Amino acid sequence: MTSPHPPAVSWSLRAFDALAPLELYELLALRARVFVVEQRCAYQDLDGQDASALHLLGREAPPDGRDGAPGALVAYARLFPPGPDGAARIGRVVSAPAARGQGLGRAACVEALRELTVRFPAAPVVIGAQAYLLRFYEQLGFEQAGSHYLEDGIPHLPMRRAPGPVSAEELGSGAARRGGPERSLVRLRPVAEEDVDGILGWVNDPEVVGNFATFAGEPFTREQELAWIRQVRASSTERVFTVLAADDGRYLGQTGLHQIHRRSGLGRLAVIVGRRQDMGRGFGSAAIARTLDLAFGDEGLHKVWLVVFQTNQRARRTYERLGFTVEGILREEYRHRDGWHTMLRMGLLADEWRARGSA
Repeated sequence: MTSPHPPAVSWSLRAFDALAPLELYELLALRARVFVVEQRCAYQDLDGQDASALHLLGREAPPDGRDGAPGALVAYARLFPPGPDGAARIGRVVSAPAARGQGLGRAACVEALRELTVRFPAAPVVIGAQAYLLRFYEQLGFEQAGSHYLEDGIPHLPMRRAPGPVSAEELGSGAARRGGPERSLVRLRPVAEEDVDGILGWVNDPEVVGNFATFAGEPFTREQELAWIRQVRASSTERVFTVLAADDGRYLGQTGLHQIHRRSGLGRLAVIVGRRQDMGRGFGSAAIARTLDLAFGDEGLHKVWLVVFQTNQRARRTYERLGFTVEGILREEYRHRDGWHTMLRMGLLADEWRARGSA
């Protein structure tokens, strides 16, 4: 998780025949955007089961606090009453890409479990989970109940949760349970075009980006930065977030997971604090911790890796303190400024992060 408290979301549960046409359109559009387009999986989302399901809709607060104007659909899940095996089911759990990193996937699961517990208190709950989300669902009380199987070319696992209400531990799992002094310094939200001026404040400053080889070269223009923001917001392999100070909401920098490979459960970490006066105050460590919470929580990754200049001792100490281990030496990997530079590849496994009491 990246936020100890998900944003204000209003939840409603609808039977299929109670859905307004616009609601049906919105939920189908969201499912198609994520499960078909983003995950690049050509499958039949309209599977004939929607009519027998209950549909959980999560909407953000109305814009500008206005009453009567429904907020955007940011989370959704499909619920089924107990079947012949006596178990209720949850499926199609999804959060809107623009609202990622705010705990909405977990919030939707918790709300779905609450609804099913109220209606069917004696029924276990089953789910066909994408395999990379195993740890995410384990945090919500599910256990693996069978072997891997392929569904539409994607590895899945059958998982089962015993009857019973959602516990305080499950409600608090993720960043809310783990929130320590580091994480409390910052909050994250998905990068937006409004961040372009903040990014331009550091991206062309050699004193800030001197350790980022990818930034060497010609200065970036405003148009190039806006194009980059649009590109990563639309990408299925990038999760980029803006780092804000928790106390006053001021812009601090960027963090993200890049080159995400879903089947292998891998992602590359990058983080930068943009202003020199904000460096060395714990903001970078806090942003990394929240990003790792997201990586090993909502995103369900198995491993996060990074590369760092061998000579960047301050960054290496930060990564090591958070549990990263040097995995390899990339000799003369980058041409930057005065010559060739050796890089270190560092990595962190999900189980290692959890073993530290950090996830």
